[in-house]
Amino acid sequence: MALKGNALKWLYFSGICIILFLPILSWGGLFNPPDWGKNIVFRSIVAIMLFVFLWKNWGKANALAIFETFKKNKIAWILAAYLAIYFLASVFSPAPLFSFWGSPYRGGGFVNFAFYFAFLFLVVTLFDREDWKKFFDFSIIVGILVSLVAIFQYFGIFSSVLSQVQSRPPATMGNPIMLATYLLLLIFIAIAFALAEKNKHKKIFYWGSIAVFLFIILITESRAAWLGILIAGAYFLFFYRVTTNIKKINILKISAACVLGLAVLAVIYVNTSVEYRKFSSQNRILNSIVSRLDWQNFLKDPRFAGWKIELDAIKDRPWLGYGIENSDIGFNMNYDPMLPNIDRDVAWWDRPHNMVLQTASDAGVFAAIIYIALFVALFWQLARDKSGNILHHAIQTTLIAYFVASFFSFDTFGSYILFFLIIAYCLMPNEVSKEKIFSEIKSPVKTFTMIFLFFVLVIFLWLYNWVPLSANSKINEAEAFVKMQKNCNQAFILMDQALKSKSFLDAYTRLTHNEVAVKCNDIYPESQDNLARFEKGIELTKEAIKIQPTYARYYIFIGETSMLLARQEDDENKKAELVDQARTSLIKATQLAPKHHEIFLLLAKVEIVSNNFEKAKEYSQKCIDINKNYGDCHLELAISQIYLNDVDSAKQNIQTASEKTKIDTEDKLLDLSQAYEHIGDYESLVPIFEKLIELKPNDVQNRSTLAFVYSQVGQYKKAREQALKVLELSPESKDNVEEFLRTLPY
Repeated sequence: MALKGNALKWLYFSGICIILFLPILSWGGLFNPPDWGKNIVFRSIVAIMLFVFLWKNWGKANALAIFETFKKNKIAWILAAYLAIYFLASVFSPAPLFSFWGSPYRGGGFVNFAFYFAFLFLVVTLFDREDWKKFFDFSIIVGILVSLVAIFQYFGIFSSVLSQVQSRPPATMGNPIMLATYLLLLIFIAIAFALAEKNKHKKIFYWGSIAVFLFIILITESRAAWLGILIAGAYFLFFYRVTTNIKKINILKISAACVLGLAVLAVIYVNTSVEYRKFSSQNRILNSIVSRLDWQNFLKDPRFAGWKIELDAIKDRPWLGYGIENSDIGFNMNYDPMLPNIDRDVAWWDRPHNMVLQTASDAGVFAAIIYIALFVALFWQLARDKSGNILHHAIQTTLIAYFVASFFSFDTFGSYILFFLIIAYCLMPNEVSKEKIFSEIKSPVKTFTMIFLFFVLVIFLWLYNWVPLSANSKINEAEAFVKMQKNCNQAFILMDQALKSKSFLDAYTRLTHNEVAVKCNDIYPESQDNLARFEKGIELTKEAIKIQPTYARYYIFIGETSMLLARQEDDENKKAELVDQARTSLIKATQLAPKHHEIFLLLAKVEIVSNNFEKAKEYSQKCIDINKNYGDCHLELAISQIYLNDVDSAKQNIQTASEKTKIDTEDKLLDLSQAYEHIGDYESLVPIFEKLIELKPNDVQNRSTLAFVYSQVGQYKKAREQALKVLELSPESKDNVEEFLRTLPY
């Protein structure tokens, strides 16, 4: 596409470059979480470009010309089927609204997904093969900028501006694995340009870029990316067809085979040599690499358990899946805490960390087949070229590397943009580029339609982009006030403003309101505002459930919060209402997540609040039956048994709990104390309150209680000592302390 003197084409070209630049954007406020702001800007730019394209290329003849570009290309039909099945899956999803719009947490949803296809359409339709070098070069430059951010994070440079990490920098991607995948899509293309380039300075630029990308992929510690480079690198070297310098190439291939063999031996050595582990522990980079190459750690990776759960979930809805962004529905239904290594941050996964399984979960088994077919078709399309074009070979290699890495991860904005750019390149016809000019038609129908579409564009940009972007900005600012300044009052002023912004973010806004309320309660546990905030949070969560009724954690929040409020409620009628609300919500949660043991633990706590101790015992046992390794289940069973005066059994379960988890925390000790107090077992209360005093030596209430407990078991001297300590800590309690001291025999 000739750009010189053509303002409209410069506009198109600039729009694509801005989109390719978006991966670098990531900061608080508008662009947090990272993919959220990027996707909003991306779809806004694409929407504007689509409008301009329709305005300039309206008409039947132009539509036919565009159709001719795609109709004979098998890849185009695969893409059409891929988009169509995702659309159907979103429509018939258990939570269609969430499938279409997603949330800032992942920045996904069908709308964003569809805009990647629109981006692809614009690139293929508006640009020619001669433009690809510019796009790939620009992407490599952006990749270097992203890599610089990672280097600054890793080595603590500009730490006052950029977040510092001890290992595995995420740069602007929000996650080190996503950063590695993004750079993986650039590295082999850069190698092709470096090998083909004649200009010395450009050659240095490409090789320098490759070195930077390799270093960043190394320090991200992404085994998926490392494996992708290893397998794809072998393909790149051994399967590139050459017609000149065959002897030199054969020597290079033999050398590469030796390097690969050495890499395998190095992995074996790292896993068997104690001395090397001692040596590597002295070096930050080597130490992190060795830990990631440890095959024992690899075999304990929670992904394997997650995949087992996801496969079971796919069996439940094999045809259209759960809809994009709704993988957690099937995952929660099939979650099993007794699977090996499942306890390593898997419990509430919303992604299976495998793109084939992710696709099957999103849109069904046929979608996964189409996804694999797309890679095969792209690879085959390039393989048909017998010219020995090294860029074609590099893109084939990139597809292999990307597919391998995606088998252990999932896509984000950065990887999607480069992947769809590569797809667009493969869709481009091989003939010599020619200017793509469509005839502009003027007609009343066109004028009326374009005016209508202009208003649609404005509404889309305002209501579905700017309003939610602004609301999320307020949410981010509120969270920053809590995290950085511990200013909860200002945070909730901002949260109230965000709640007034009605958009598809309504459920997410209510979820984050509750998260802020929990954080503020942790910071200021004695604040009188916490009660009102939690009560409001319950009502907001009920509204969120109407929008997203399949999200189990909404019901858990209502259940747990209602239970905590019931504990503090003096009015028996209100307490009964809160208990019933907690019970109803948690039972609904068990229907959505039947093997999440923590839900049954909460149900047991609810029944204790309602004095239904037999039922509490039943739920505690259910918690143990689901996950016998969860110590809190055994502790709650012990508490239930204490209330039922089965102290001997309770002691056995307390011992079991102590072997599986830490039980001498303040909240657990207080729960135990309430149970022993209920049955009047003061002897057992003594060590509990002595431990509570160790944890919080200046807590007047605990010392007062300990003084009373000592008096009940005949330890009057200790009771007097604790009472005098209360007087020292709280002089205003003098009258009460003196009255207590008078009750002591000596």
